[in-house]
Parts: sequence; structure tokens; C-alpha cells
Amino acid sequence: MKTYSLLGIIAAVALGVTAGSALGQSQSAHARAGDSDFVRKAGEASLAEIDAGTLAVKQSGNADVRDFGQRMIDDHRKAYDELKSAAGQGYTVPGAPNDKQRRAAAKLERLSGPAFDRAYAKQMVADHEDAVKLFGKEAHGGHDNALVSYARATLPTLEQHLAMSKRLAGAVDGNAHRK
Repeated sequence: MKTYSLLGIIAAVALGVTAGSALGQSQSAHARAGDSDFVRKAGEASLAEIDAGTLAVKQSGNADVRDFGQRMIDDHRKAYDELKSAAGQGYTVPGAPNDKQRRAAAKLERLSGPAFDRAYAKQMVADHEDAVKLFGKEAHGGHDNALVSYARATLPTLEQHLAMSKRLAGAVDGNAHRK
């Protein structure tokens, strides 16, 4: 009888270890999926900002909009390169913006003058609100140390971009009301 009890205890412990290991693997896979989602969204966002900034530089007649666009090109190119480094070989960094971002760029491309400036500034506010949320979530809840460090280091720049884009939106919207 004692042998059966001992075997029962050993089997229960073995099952518990196996279940715990499976749970740990499941949590690890979930954590990795969250970090992978961050890499995808952050990469797409940087590439979209580079594309939109390029349009601003080419299409805007407003020096402030062109300057902001160039800043977006420079800062997001740097952020994209740093993301590739932080992601290393463990994650796939996208090579293009997503479909929604490409459609938004196509809409901008059809605009010119003050209409372009207002639409671009409005898009920059929305994009940077999303980016600040995305990077804040990774900075405070990510699991990959390199990605968390990257998110924490990049977040202040994105917060600065958000403040700048809000000022730009107010300025170009204010200019539209004066005309």
C-alpha cells in the first residue's frame, strides 16, 4: 500500500512539474508574442513616419511643416535602425508600413497647400498618440530586456514629437482660419 501511495505522490509531482513547465512555456510564448507585436508595430510606425515626412518635405509650402517632416525622417530613421539592433535575430522587423498606413500616405499624397498641411499635422498627432501608448506599454510591461530598454530610450523623443505635432496642428489650423 505504501508503494502505491509513494508512486501516486511521485506521479502527482511529475504531472505538476510538467503542467508548470507547460504553463511557463505558454506564458513565455505569450510574452514573446507581445514583444513581437511591439516590434512589428514600432517598425511599421517608423517607416510610415519616414514616408509621411518625405511627403511633407516635398509637398508643403509651409517651412514649419517641411522642418517637422525632416525631423520625422531623421528621428524615425534613427529609431528604426535602433529597433533593428534591439530586435536582433529574434524578431522580424517589418520592411514597409502596413496597409492602413499606406492608404493614409496615399490620401496625403493627393493633397497640396494648406489642406496637405492640416491633414499631415492631424495625422502626426494621431500617429504619435498611438506611438506613445505603444512604447509606454512596452517600456513598462515588455519582457525582452533589449526591447524594453529601446522603448524606454525612445519614448521621450516620441513624447516630444507628440507635443511638437500638437503645436504644428494648432499653427496650421490657425493659419487656415486667418485666410
